[in-house]
Amino acid sequence: MRHRKKLHRAKIKVPGYFGEAKSTAFVVSWLKDINSEIEQGDTVCILSVDGENIAVASPVSGKLQNINRAPGQHVHRNETLGYISYWDYSETLAGS
Repeated sequence: MRHRKKLHRAKIKVPGYFGEAKSTAFVVSWLKDINSEIEQGDTVCILSVDGENIAVASPVSGKLQNINRAPGQHVHRNETLGYISYWDYSETLAGS
């Protein structure tokens, strides 16, 4: 069998769990640089939500591909902060 790999991108999103009352959020800092290797669950950035700092974890293992929001920029619930690229390896039948 051959293995075929495909490059994917996963979104790093502002957590959707903070309540309606917590409406003011902004990026405090990024803890990883572009092209950094990241493990699933690593903290990639810190947000401030109504004065409370919240860690944003990586949803997958891969490389930080790009950052959409810089420190100091305001963000909204479920907004995409950046992307992580990762490879998906799937098995294919011989000769396909």
